[in-house]
Amino acid sequence: MDSVQAFFGGLLRAAQAGMEAAPTLICGLFIAGVFSHMLGPRRTAQLFGEGTRQALLRSWILGMLLPVCSLGVFPIIRVLRRSGISGGSILAFALSGPLFNPLTFLYGLTLSEPVVILCFTFSSLVVVTVAGLVWDKIFPHSAVVFAEEPPPIAYGFKKLLAGLLGAARTLVSATMLYMILALVGVGLLGALIPFGSLETTMKHDDPLSPLIMSAVATPAYISPMRAMMQMGLLFEHGNSVGAGLTL
Repeated sequence: MDSVQAFFGGLLRAAQAGMEAAPTLICGLFIAGVFSHMLGPRRTAQLFGEGTRQALLRSWILGMLLPVCSLGVFPIIRVLRRSGISGGSILAFALSGPLFNPLTFLYGLTLSEPVVILCFTFSSLVVVTVAGLVWDKIFPHSAVVFAEEPPPIAYGFKKLLAGLLGAARTLVSATMLYMILALVGVGLLGALIPFGSLETTMKHDDPLSPLIMSAVATPAYISPMRAMMQMGLLFEHGNSVGAGLTL
C-alpha cells in the first residue's frame, strides 16, 4: 500500500508541477518564437550583445525581465544556441531566467525586507557572471550558428503566425524531453521524501543545510513565484539563509 501511495503521490506532484509551469512555459514558447522568427538570429545576437563586454550583463538583465521558469527557459536557450550566442551568455540567461522576474521581485518585497531581496538579486548577478566567464574561459569558441538567417517576413499577420508556428515547433522538439525529465524529478521527490521531513532540516546553524537543499532542489521543478514564497517561509521560520539562496 505504501508503494502504491508513493507512486500516485509522485504522479500527482508531477501533474501539479506541470500545471504550475503552464503560464511561464507558454511565455517561454512565445518568446522563443519571437526570437527565432520575428527578430531572427542576427537581431537576437545583437540584443544579447554577442561579441561585446556587455554580453553577460545583458543576458542577466533579459533573464530577470522575461517571465519564464526553469521549464520555460528551455525553448529560449535552444533558439539562442541556434542564433550563434556564446555558451557563457546562454548559461547566464538560463541561470537568471528562473530566479526573478518583475512579478516575483515585487512579490518578494512583500515577504521579506527589501535589502534581503536586493542582496539576493545582486548575488544572482555575481553567480551568473562568474559561471558565464568560467564557461567562456573553458570553451572559448562555443558560439555556433546552426541556422541561416531566415528570409524576411513583412510585418503583420504572417509574421505573427510565423512566430506562433515557431513556438509550436519548439514544443514538439527535443526540448520537450528536458521538460518531461524535470517533471519526473518532481515526481520522484514526491514519492521518496516523507511528507514534512524538510521542516525538521535546513536549520540556520547547520552548515550542511545549503548542500542538503542543493541535493533536493536540483531535481525539483519549482515556479519562480512559489520559490519566492518558499524563500520567504525559510526566513520566517528561521531556517538557513544559504539554503534559501540555493533554492
